[in-house]
Formats: sequence, C-alpha cells, structure tokens
Amino acid sequence: MIRFDLTKLRIEHVYVKTITQALGGTITLANMETGETQRHSVPYAVARRFIKEHKVQNYIVPVLSAIMYYDDIIVAVERHHLGNLGMEEEEGLFCKKVWQSVMERYLESIQETLQQGVWFTDATYVYRIQPETELNRVPLSADKKYMSIGVDALAFADFQHKASVRVDASKMATKHCIQYTTECGRSVISPPIWSKVSSIGKVGTSVVKQDGDDAADQALVLQGEHPFDTINNTMLVNINFALKAAKELSDTFGYEAIEPLGLDDLMVKMKTVNLPNLESHIKRTCEIGMTYTHAVAWMLGFVARSNDLHQLMSVRGLLKYIGATGSYQKRKLTNAAVFQVNRGIKDLPLLDCSIIAGDRTKDFVAKTA
Repeated sequence: MIRFDLTKLRIEHVYVKTITQALGGTITLANMETGETQRHSVPYAVARRFIKEHKVQNYIVPVLSAIMYYDDIIVAVERHHLGNLGMEEEEGLFCKKVWQSVMERYLESIQETLQQGVWFTDATYVYRIQPETELNRVPLSADKKYMSIGVDALAFADFQHKASVRVDASKMATKHCIQYTTECGRSVISPPIWSKVSSIGKVGTSVVKQDGDDAADQALVLQGEHPFDTINNTMLVNINFALKAAKELSDTFGYEAIEPLGLDDLMVKMKTVNLPNLESHIKRTCEIGMTYTHAVAWMLGFVARSNDLHQLMSVRGLLKYIGATGSYQKRKLTNAAVFQVNRGIKDLPLLDCSIIAGDRTKDFVAKTA
C-alpha cells in the first residue's frame, strides 16, 4: 500500500488536441502560443471515460481542459463545460473571471478531510481503511487467510462531477479490498477494486454464455459462507491471464517474476511457441494449471513488492482482469453444458476427408454447369 501525499496532487490547465485509447491511452496537448504539440501517456480508464462522456477524440481547435496529476501520473481530465468556446479568462460583470474547474473547487473542499487520518492511493482511488467491525471484515475463507476489508474511497475521476461541499465519511463510497495473510503471519491488502463483498471473485459469463442464464446462475461462484474455499472447484485461470500477466509483470518487475506462469510448459502443452497467436476461444477456455486462489495470492505478493504507483497500477489491472477475462467457469465446458440431454462426444458423426472433398467437388461442378 502506498501512502497518499496531498502535496503530489496538482491540477494544470491545458489545451487538449487528441485523446485516444490506443497504445494503452495517450493524450496530445497543444501549446496555443507556439502551435507545438506534445504527446503524453494517460491511463486507459481515464481516456475511455473522457471519450465516453464527450464522444469526441480529435479536436480541430484544441479544447481548454484541466488535468489532475498525482506525481507524474494523469489521474483525471476535465473538459471546459463550454467545449471549444471555453476560455481561460472571461469578461464578468465587473471584472475578468478566471476559469476554475470543478476538480479544483472540489479539491479545495476536501483538503481538510484528506489531511485527517492515514490515506492511501493506487492512482485510481484515494482511500482509508474503515474501523474494524463485523460488517467490513468479512472472511472469504474458513481459515481467514482471505478477508474482505472495507475502505472509504474517493475516485479521482469523480472529482469533476462532485459539488463543492465538505465531504464526510457518510458521503464516501465504500469499496472492498482483499487481505491475504501468509503462513508466517504477514498480511498484504490489495487496492480497492470491488464495490461489494459479493462481487469478489465473481466472473462474468460472457466467455461461454448460454441462453437462460439468470441472476442466481451468474452468482454461482459466491454461493456459500466462505467462497474462496470452493472457488478453485468452479473457476479456472486461462491463457489470457498468463499472456497479460507475462507482459505487464515482465515490464515492471523483470522476466524472473513471470517464472511461476510456466510459459515453457504451456508452449509444450499447446504445441506452439506463439501463444498469443492461438485462437481467441482457446485462450479463453484453456487453463494454465494455476488455481484461482494461487493466482490472487501471487498478485497480492506483487502488491507487497510494489515500490511506486506504476508497479501498483499494473498489479491492480491484473487483479481486475482475473475477475473478468482472465478466468472462466469450469461448468460451462462440461458435457451437460455443451451437449443435449443424453448426448456426448461419441454421438458426433465422423466424416472421412475424401467424402468432404467429394461433396465440395460435386457442389463446384453443379455451380459451373
């Protein structure tokens, strides 16, 4: 966990020329005096939110905007509410008025709150751990190695939509982290990702979705009092996670960090050295031999090793990824889910290649006749 430092948070007024989700998120800023442009990296989520809200990626005339930085990382972008008509200074009734973004006004209103207690950040939220109660300390496993921890969280991206009022704990969003305790008693807490305890470990069914899936079916993973005790029986980690983890972790922690993924054994199993070139459905539904809880514990180990926000952001993205695209429900590939009642793999007809080739020849002759 990385302590939040209010002095590292700053807001600058800039002119945005383009913003795109390509290359993980990039933003181009224009200097209105010299006409020069400069490209900067921006978190993918920040770029996606800006594009989704304003529906525009490229501006012929650069638009006045406010960018919030935490250290050297862009954590939020707010466009002038008048778009291209917005100006830095506007003529008021009695004097010139300098534009102040909603983020600036909101930051002024919560500075006192952020100076009270111990706050942490992951470049997406600024948060503090809630006092220990039964409601915000929920065991996810019977041995209590996995616990759900409640935190008071403020999202940087929401600063531009907040009213300029003083914030107290009752108005903060409650997010949940996973706390993992090792055999030697050392604990590590993940960044806040989940909005409720019931969503921890829950995976969407878009991987192999069937007709008729209902709400109870979607929440199958978390049935029971301690979901992490049985989650390995229902969830499997797929090749998508292995490929993403290999790329992210090798860039931030070095190539030795990805050895537990066993990519060499995976290449032998799949009979290819080009794992990214596999068919998408194979990468979604082929397990890598790592259980779900081991993958989560492995990610939390990198949370403990993270010394800066760039490393923590990579691990946070992987924790979120494993709960979405990086795993799949085991039962979705059982015979009962794939075949009709009382049917199996033996009921599929086998055709000789010569028969298939002969049928194609007949079709070709019929079309050319």
